[in-house]
Amino acid sequence: MRDGIRINLRSQAGTEYRIVRTLSSGDQVTVLARESDWIQVRMRSGERESGWVPRGYLSVEVPASVSLPAVSAQLKGARAQIGELEASLQAQQNDLTELASLRTQASELETRNIELASASTWRNMGAGALIALSSLGIGAFWGRRNRAASGRRIKL
Repeated sequence: MRDGIRINLRSQAGTEYRIVRTLSSGDQVTVLARESDWIQVRMRSGERESGWVPRGYLSVEVPASVSLPAVSAQLKGARAQIGELEASLQAQQNDLTELASLRTQASELETRNIELASASTWRNMGAGALIALSSLGIGAFWGRRNRAASGRRIKL
């Protein structure tokens, strides 16, 4: 099925006048005059020749047969763009999922780091206390030993 129409461009307003040329759907014309059911037109392509067509055949809207290829191309482009956007959206969703996982891991590592730092602090404090107590014990033992040795000195 075709929506294209061909009409005769006549030399005067009426079917009894000679046909100057044939117009097809989508041909652009300029309206020059109106007379009852006829309209005088000239081709927009710059031709000087004018003629008359029945009033009901002119439309401001572009016929579907002319606009369909452009609309089809736009639709194809839109579908391609939708595909690209869907792929981009999927990639972003994957990135968000990975980011959420990394945030969870970072939180777990931070908690573990705090635990390790706390344990290390207690270990260091325990080691320090052990060293201090050992030093006190050594000092007490050494001090007694020195006092006992000082009583046994040989006098010359």
